[in-house]
Amino acid sequence: MKPTEKQLFWRRVIVSVSGALLVALVAYFGKPKETAKAGQKYGQKSQNPEQVMGGAPKKGRRNAENAVTDSNSARDNNAPKRLRVQVELVKNRTVDYFLEATGKLVAEQKIEIFAEYSGVFLSSAAPFREGNFFNKGAVLFKLDDSEIRTQLQAKKNSLLSALYGALADIKIDFPKEYDKWQAYIAQFDLEKTIAPFPDFSSEKEKMFFVGKQIFTQYYDLKNLEAKWQKYTFHAPFAGYISEGNINPGTLVRAGQKLGEFIAMDNYTLRLFLSPKYIDALHVGESVRVRNPENNKTYPASIIRINKKVDDSQTALVSVAVKGTDLYEGLFLHAEIKASPIQNAYSLPSNVLFDKAYVYVVEADSTLQFKKVELVEQTKNRSIVKGLPDGTKVITQNTPGLSEGKKVTFKD
Repeated sequence: MKPTEKQLFWRRVIVSVSGALLVALVAYFGKPKETAKAGQKYGQKSQNPEQVMGGAPKKGRRNAENAVTDSNSARDNNAPKRLRVQVELVKNRTVDYFLEATGKLVAEQKIEIFAEYSGVFLSSAAPFREGNFFNKGAVLFKLDDSEIRTQLQAKKNSLLSALYGALADIKIDFPKEYDKWQAYIAQFDLEKTIAPFPDFSSEKEKMFFVGKQIFTQYYDLKNLEAKWQKYTFHAPFAGYISEGNINPGTLVRAGQKLGEFIAMDNYTLRLFLSPKYIDALHVGESVRVRNPENNKTYPASIIRINKKVDDSQTALVSVAVKGTDLYEGLFLHAEIKASPIQNAYSLPSNVLFDKAYVYVVEADSTLQFKKVELVEQTKNRSIVKGLPDGTKVITQNTPGLSEGKKVTFKD
């Protein structure tokens, strides 16, 4: 039966579409012979695949080649990258170790001032206020001494009268001693402190004065003079007032605290250390002291080591520090050289984990956790034992470290 025109039309459409589809597939998979045979099977002449459908197969081949290249590149990108790490080759040696501690600065010469007697507080040449400086021997303050000075004058007059009364008897009983006692009375000044009695030439002469009660009057007067001198307080050394809040005119009671006075340029740094270090320290040993605010260093040395351990299980070590720009209450950092540690290695403290483990690189470039013995540790460095010579140990804490990971080394 002869096919109709409609059937022939659809047959040609199917053959054309099928042939074009096969050519495109061959161009993609690189099989031109099968494409030619497929075209002949459906009544088409064998053609160069690049000539079919206006050269579309050439573009398809390029796309296929690009797709293969992209696929290979994707596989390369998906391959795990090695972590770049910083390492050192371990070489155990004798490591110098410095004890590090921070302490508070206190004045080595410091006195608390209390009033021994009652009286009205009087002003001096410089106000008794915090920060005021006084040279050694300068008057820090005075109390109103008018009452006690009156008592002194009365005592002096009584003693002088007693000496005048005894002078006539001295001329008779001790004629050779008369001139020295007359000279003593002549220089007697009611406005000055009493001078010591002349030396006695015999026990009989001494007993004469005892019998006249002159010794009693003399020592009563000396006692009152000592009391009167305490109404004026002189600076025992050059320094400044660190505490003082008494205003002139204030009535001061006996035993009342008036303030504090501290010396300049002479301070002590109080360090509290573990008892295990105490036996290795010695008085006179040099100490490196610096101010963490400006990194300025000061000469210092150990002056006292307290063998008593306090409740916090530390012992006090006192370090003498000198400097013109130091002040009481400053916190300073100190480094004291301790006994060297044999056959050990020093690492940055931040590469030590749980105070017992470090990362090392094995021969196959993989990371492994290695247990070590922590001997000493400071803020920045840790001294450990247990790493064989030649071990490649991580010395920089790099993000991404994990056991078993492949690594490569930084330059």
